[in-house]
Amino acid sequence: MSPSPPSRPSTTSLAPQFRAAHEAGHVVVFLACGIPVLWADATPTVTNNGWTETDETEWMRASQLSTESKIVRRLLGKAGGVAGEMAADLYNAELSWGAADDVGQIGAAFQALGFLARDASVTPPSMLLASFREALRIVNANRTLFDFLRERLAIGRVVIADLPPFEVVACTPEEEALFVAGVTPPNRPPSQGP
Repeated sequence: MSPSPPSRPSTTSLAPQFRAAHEAGHVVVFLACGIPVLWADATPTVTNNGWTETDETEWMRASQLSTESKIVRRLLGKAGGVAGEMAADLYNAELSWGAADDVGQIGAAFQALGFLARDASVTPPSMLLASFREALRIVNANRTLFDFLRERLAIGRVVIADLPPFEVVACTPEEEALFVAGVTPPNRPPSQGP
């Protein structure tokens, strides 16, 4: 469920700062949304440019939030990578195709929320941009943590439990509701919900 990238750059061609910003964005947004993050690594491998390991499965099972809220928060965590690139002023549409898996998962979340038909194969750019903008708002609200993580990720793996204590400005239910209300599904007037 993502647009086809032009030509995907090799994982080794992305600058460490770019990969670090992407993974730091994921970490910050997941944490702000209440989703536990175990570790992140911006070192390229044969299969990916970096990785943020969360405990999403257990969180989805144990969280007392509504199913819709959990889906929205996971969606924003996926959008956090591109938001990190934007926050670091490194976003590049061609390089960001390394986030194709994230884009696919954002589209699947919009399907689960009823914003897209189950058979939709492309997520409308307006919906992706709304996701990236909201994730960017969260990254900017946690700018000190983002910059710290970005610096650390540029040189290696970060295990969240090993970090000094830090504060996270959490995503509130009100902000989440504003995000959902602001996303206009294709062929649906803005006033209708999912």
